[in-house]
Amino acid sequence: MTSSLEKGCEQSVKIPPLESGDRLTRHEFERRYTASLNSPAYENFIQQLSK
Repeated sequence: MTSSLEKGCEQSVKIPPLESGDRLTRHEFERRYTASLNSPAYENFIQQLSK
């Protein structure tokens, strides 16, 4: 179980984007993937697809 302090720290740390060739653990991949879904670049990409 994570404390509220740990959750606050995770949110303030910049998560690097996924890059081709990254060698990640499953946990790290899922963390970065989830973070990428909330990025402005992802939202712009989805908007472009819906046009």
